[in-house]
Amino acid sequence: VSLGPGSFTGLRIGLATAKALSLATGVPVVGVPSLEAVAAAAGPFPGPICAAVWSRPGEVYAALLAAGDGEDEWEYLLPTSALDPAVLAARLAQYGEEVLVTGEAARAVVEAAASAGALLKLASPVNRRLTASQVAYLGLRKLAAGRRDDPFRLQPLYLRPPGITRQKG
Repeated sequence: VSLGPGSFTGLRIGLATAKALSLATGVPVVGVPSLEAVAAAAGPFPGPICAAVWSRPGEVYAALLAAGDGEDEWEYLLPTSALDPAVLAARLAQYGEEVLVTGEAARAVVEAAASAGALLKLASPVNRRLTASQVAYLGLRKLAAGRRDDPFRLQPLYLRPPGITRQKG
């Protein structure tokens, strides 16, 4: 199941469904961070991969990842954050090596980087989407490696409060 970041409602519904199915049937559940799935979909790349998806107008959820020790492990060079594409581009410029940018917001990041001096490569449009099949594939790989999550403790990855909140009083 995708953990996010992403749509508040989508994450709550997806995670609640996966947890309920796991608890009812005993089938294991594995959480997959959305940006890891986006990075993995971009394919192998020798350098860092920046996964960026839209959060709200003018803001992206992004992380800078590098392949870790295990086949399905990632090292976070820049933690999952909510950023303006120009701020993200400036941070990517600090790495001094080519960064592959992927995700639905990748083009905005690459365009913002034109003035930041970042060495960015735009992933193919075919490989820039977060798909359920990629989340499932990564989940199965983690499951095969012996990783399982406790359905009682599994939580969505929220980076900010929802845009709509209930007023007290």
